[in-house]
Amino acid sequence: MASGGLALAARHPAVVDSKGRKLSFFNGERLLFEYQYSTDRPKPYVHPLYAPDGSPITLDSPKDHPHHRGVMLGWNDINGFQFWGEEAPSQGLIVHQRFEEFREKPPASVREVNNWMAGDNLLLIERRTIGVLPLA
Repeated sequence: MASGGLALAARHPAVVDSKGRKLSFFNGERLLFEYQYSTDRPKPYVHPLYAPDGSPITLDSPKDHPHHRGVMLGWNDINGFQFWGEEAPSQGLIVHQRFEEFREKPPASVREVNNWMAGDNLLLIERRTIGVLPLA
């Protein structure tokens, strides 16, 4: 089992779930970032992530690196399987299972369970925490 996390700070953090697709994290009315967790993608990731001026600072699958997806977690070789790229013959998948914890209001956060799959074999169970902390 592995665990990791991502957190930002905001004055009025909140999170909204578009069931089965993505989470949208806000500071009041302003979108801070979206967490893509749909199982039709090879791995969950953050995109878009916005700078303080509102401009996006991430790309999702640019032409020169189609496997680069916003802010993502990947690994090149786990028991011979690839979790970084998306076209390898030995491609693994990071599959969203569920949210164990979901807080819509400050501190807006989620704790997610992901399965790292190599074909039909489970290699790793990951618990990932993502959130927006209130500014003091």
